[in-house]
Amino acid sequence: MPAISVVIDQANEIIAAYAAQGFDLTLRQLYYQFVSRDRIANSDREYKRLGSVINDAQLAGLVDWDAITDRTRNVRAVSHWETPGAIIDSAAYSFRIDKWLLQPYRVEVWIEKDALAGVIERVCTDLDVPYFSCRGYTSQSEMWAAAHNVEAVTVAYAAGEPAAITFSNPTRLGVQTYRLPANIDAIERLLARMPRARRTRMQATRVAWRIIKDWIEAQLAIVQAGMVPLDQVMLPYMETSPNGPLLYDAYLAHGLKLRGDGR
Repeated sequence: MPAISVVIDQANEIIAAYAAQGFDLTLRQLYYQFVSRDRIANSDREYKRLGSVINDAQLAGLVDWDAITDRTRNVRAVSHWETPGAIIDSAAYSFRIDKWLLQPYRVEVWIEKDALAGVIERVCTDLDVPYFSCRGYTSQSEMWAAAHNVEAVTVAYAAGEPAAITFSNPTRLGVQTYRLPANIDAIERLLARMPRARRTRMQATRVAWRIIKDWIEAQLAIVQAGMVPLDQVMLPYMETSPNGPLLYDAYLAHGLKLRGDGR
C-alpha cells in the first residue's frame, strides 16, 4: 500500500467523484475502487489496512464522516409522524402500481457483491425494477422463487421447529398455494433403526429438510426441461383452502370425487 497520506488523498478523490454523481460509498466499495485502479492488491490484508487508514483519517478530520456509509450495521427504530396527515402523505408517496403485473416477462437485477447495491439502487428504483444482492453466494430460496415467479415463501413452525415450507405460484387457474411438510417424526423413526446413525431430533430435522431440498431440485430439473409445468409436479401439495387440507389429503378422504357436484 502507498504512503498513508497518498492513500487518504486518493480516497478523497474517489469519494468526491462519486459524490458528484449523487452516490455515497461503503468501505468495501472504496476498497474495490482502489483495487480496480491497481493502487492496492486484492487481499483481506489490504482491505483491513485501508479500513484502518480511513478510520484514523476520519478521526483526524482528513476524511468526511458522511463520505463512508455502512448499510449493514445501523440503528433500527419504529417510524414516527407528527400528525395523522403526515402518515397519509407518507403512504401516498409510497404508493406504486405494479407495472410488471401483466407483462409477459419480469426483469430483476442480481449482483454478486452487496457493495454494489448502492450503485444500482437508484436506477432500479426509478425503473421499478427489483434488485437483489447475492452477497457472494446465491440464495437457493431466491433462485427458486425467481425461476418460477413464486410468491410469499414462508416456513411454518410447530412446537418450535420448522414443520413445512409454503409458497404461492401463479397458474393457468389463478394463484395457488402449496405446502411441503417435513415429516421429521418419520425420519426420527428411520434413524432409530440405523445402528450407526446420530439419533437426535436435530439430526432428524436436518435429514428431513435435506431430503425436501433434493426433491425440490429434482422437480425443478423436470420443470426447467419443459417436460411439465410447476403446478403439475406440485399438485398433491396444493392447499384446498387457506391453511387447509392438501389436495392429496382430500384425495385420501374422498377418492376421486373432488368436484362440487359429487361426480
